[in-house]
Amino acid sequence: MLMLQQPPLRYLPVVLKIAALFCLIVLSSTLCLYAASFILENYLGIQNAKDFLASTSEKAKNPDAALLAIAIISSLGFFLIPAVLYSLLEQGKVAHTLKADRIPPYKCMVAGLLIILGSIPLISPLVQINSMIPLPKFLEYLREAEAGQQALQNSFFHSTSAGHIILLSLAVALLPAIAEEFFFRGTIQRLLRSSGAGAVVSIVASALLFAIVHMSFSNFLALFFMGLMLGAIYELTDNLWVPIAGHFLNNMLTIIARALYSTGATAADPGQMESTPIYVSIAGLILVSGTLYWLMGNRVNVSGKFEKFGEK
Repeated sequence: MLMLQQPPLRYLPVVLKIAALFCLIVLSSTLCLYAASFILENYLGIQNAKDFLASTSEKAKNPDAALLAIAIISSLGFFLIPAVLYSLLEQGKVAHTLKADRIPPYKCMVAGLLIILGSIPLISPLVQINSMIPLPKFLEYLREAEAGQQALQNSFFHSTSAGHIILLSLAVALLPAIAEEFFFRGTIQRLLRSSGAGAVVSIVASALLFAIVHMSFSNFLALFFMGLMLGAIYELTDNLWVPIAGHFLNNMLTIIARALYSTGATAADPGQMESTPIYVSIAGLILVSGTLYWLMGNRVNVSGKFEKFGEK
């Protein structure tokens, strides 16, 4: 168990804490970039790792190497390692600080998964609204970048064998879910909350950063909304494993949909968002609202039992 008796960041002002977190991100992502480059050139036969990592089209030609590089640089270097190190340096403990030191009650887990399932039918309307918003000229490069990312993601499904789907489940669904929730909810949202910001401000700020970091203008509102849901789940369940499970579920459903499309089992291309019937969106909204209302009326105390908000 990682633990520091006298964590150096504990009593620093919030501005310095954010600066320290930024430094950890830069250091960790840089080291992971060098590690990924070394592995690519020495073990995966990539002649020039720098050019490979800089070109989406080159990564699409070797999707397995690209998967490994993304896992090391993004999931580990940018999100997971900085979150773990920051928690250790600020509070002296990792799991307890991130609220990941206990198994959540099954009712919390079911509620979190229902919120994510109910949110999925709301994505299509949000994407349609997003498409009506003009992209500023200085962000035009994002359209080309998104097209390249779409081609790269499609290349990940060059095989639909059971082994490859398991690999995708680990690299694209499980690891990003753990890493991003450690960072956005466990670190950013918790840091803001512990610094005096209210629950709403902390959830909105972490969700906004979540959407910005993904650099997808066409999906910005959808990403922001999903960040809000994951943040609300974290706040209301007081346990990081619940939003991790919800995040993983969302990622896994996307992988399954893409795999089915790649095999021809379905004609619906997950990359082309189709309109969701209004009654399905309404049903999703009711499910999300009802589950959030239930969670707002209940909380989980340190012993794992439910109690009303405000009860001692």
